[in-house]
Amino acid sequence: MRKHQILQPEDDPPRAENSKIVFMANEPQSKFEEGNRPKIQDIIPRKDRKGSLLAKIMGPHVPAPLEKDTQSSFLRSLPFGRSGNKKTEKIIRLKKHAVSDVVLPIPEAVSLKKKTPDIPQKSVSQKALLREVRERVGVAAAAETVSRPPSRSSRRLMILAGSACVVVIVFLLSFIFVRATISLEPSFATLSLEGVRVEAADKVKETDVAGKKIPAVLLEVPGSVKREFSASAKERVSRKATGVVRVYNAFNASSQTLIAETRFEDPSGRVFRSKQRVVVPGAKIQNGKIVPSSVTVAVEAVQAGEEFNIGPSRFTIPGFAGTPKFNGFYAESSDAFTGGFVGEAFVVKQSDIDAASEEVTAALFTQLKEELERKIPSGLTAIQGAREVTVTALRKPNAGEARERFTVEADGKASAMLFRMDDLFSLLEELTLAPDSGKKISQEKSRFEFDRIVLSPETRVLSFDIQGSLAAFSVLIPEEFERVLSGKKRADAENILRADSRIRAFGIKFFPFWRNTIPADDTKIRIFVQE
Repeated sequence: MRKHQILQPEDDPPRAENSKIVFMANEPQSKFEEGNRPKIQDIIPRKDRKGSLLAKIMGPHVPAPLEKDTQSSFLRSLPFGRSGNKKTEKIIRLKKHAVSDVVLPIPEAVSLKKKTPDIPQKSVSQKALLREVRERVGVAAAAETVSRPPSRSSRRLMILAGSACVVVIVFLLSFIFVRATISLEPSFATLSLEGVRVEAADKVKETDVAGKKIPAVLLEVPGSVKREFSASAKERVSRKATGVVRVYNAFNASSQTLIAETRFEDPSGRVFRSKQRVVVPGAKIQNGKIVPSSVTVAVEAVQAGEEFNIGPSRFTIPGFAGTPKFNGFYAESSDAFTGGFVGEAFVVKQSDIDAASEEVTAALFTQLKEELERKIPSGLTAIQGAREVTVTALRKPNAGEARERFTVEADGKASAMLFRMDDLFSLLEELTLAPDSGKKISQEKSRFEFDRIVLSPETRVLSFDIQGSLAAFSVLIPEEFERVLSGKKRADAENILRADSRIRAFGIKFFPFWRNTIPADDTKIRIFVQE
C-alpha cells in the first residue's frame, strides 16, 4: 500500500497524531458567499466517476474530524452553500490533476464558534480558489506518478473496434461457416418368407441364386481331455508283473518265428512269457561281421507276486537250450517290470469307469465348443445346429484291474459350417425383390428363424430352411437430395421431403441458428440416412 505524502504549508498548523482523514463524496458546486474565505483543508485521495481528484474546502466554521464509518451521514447533514453560524464546506474537482494518496494536515479539533483568523473577510472568486488548489496539488504531483484516465477519443476507438469484431463474427457465421444438416429415415415394407431352402457349401465360390446356394467354410477344431480318478472298492487280488523286451537275432541272416507263450528267463531264474506271436528278422552281414536285428514283444510273469517287479535285465530263451540258437537269440529290457502283486488292493469297477468316461466326455464337449467359438473368424456366422462335436477316441482301464488310481483320456474334434450373413441376405434380396425396386433388405430389422438344419462334415455341406419376415427399405442417395435441396428455404425443402414417398421421417438443422435457407454450396450440406 502506498504511503501518504504529508504537505506542511506555512499557514496551516501541523496535523495531530489522533486526527482522522475525512473522505468526502462529490457534491455540486455553488457560489461562495462573501465574507467567508474558504480554505483548502484536505486533498481527498479518491476519484469521482470521471477520474478527477477531489478536494475538501472548509468554511470558517471547521468541524471536528469524523471517523470513516460516519462520513456518509455527516455529508448528508451538511447544508452546502449556506451562511450563518453553521459550517460550510465544499468539494470541488481537480480536473487536470490525478494524484493518489495525497493528504494534507488537519487540525486536531476546532470549535464551531471560533473564528478562523487567517481567512480574510472578503469574497474570493472560484477561479482563484481553483488556482490555489492546483498549486497545492502540484507539489504532491511532483512526488507521485501521474496517471491519466482514458480520453473520450480513446473510449470511442475501443467501442468502434468492439463493434467491428461483432460485425466480422456475424459475417463469418452467416456466410463462411454456414451449413445445413439433414437427416433422412427411409420407409420400410415387410416381406414374408415361407420355407426357403438354402444350401451352404465350401465348394460354392459365389452366390448361386438359381440353386439357392451360398459359399461356406468348414471349420474343425481338435482337442483332448485327460483326468485321473480313484478306484472305489478293495478286493483280494493276484496280479502278474508285465513288461516289454526286445528280442535280438545274432545267429544268422534268416528270420526266426517265436510263438505266443515263448519263455524268457532272467539270470535269477524268473520266467516271463510273450503275449503274442512275433517274427525276429534275420541278422545283417557287414564286412564279414554279423549285425543283430531285433523286435519288441510284450511279456508277462508266469506267476503273480511282487518279486517279478524287476528292473532292466537280459533274458535267455530256454526253448533254444542245447542248440546253437541258444547263444544267437536273446532279449533285453530297458524299463522295469510292474504290476506284480498278491493281497488286498483297490480294484477298478465298471461303475467307476462309466462315471469317469462321462465326466471326461462332457469336459471335452465344453472345451471344444468354447475353442470353436473363439476361432470363428470375424464376419463369418455359425448358426445353432450347424455345429458338431465328435469323440474320436476314449482310453480307459479294464474293469477288475487292481489299481488305486486310474486315468481316462478322450480325444475329439468340433466342426462347424461358417457363412457370411451378407451372402445370405444378398440371396434373399435376389429371391424377393425386383431388380428395379430401389429397395434393400435390412439385416437389423428382419426377423426369421432357421429350421431343418442338416450338417454333413464329410460332404462339407450345410442345409437349412428360413421362416419369418424381411424388412425392405427404400434406398436414399444423399447426392440426389443435395442437388434437389440446394439453395431452398426451409419451408420449400420440408415440402419436397414430405412429398417423397421413400422418406418416412426427416429433420433439418441450420448453423448458425438464425439461418433459414439451405446453402447453395453442396459442400456445406450434410445428409445422413438412417436405416
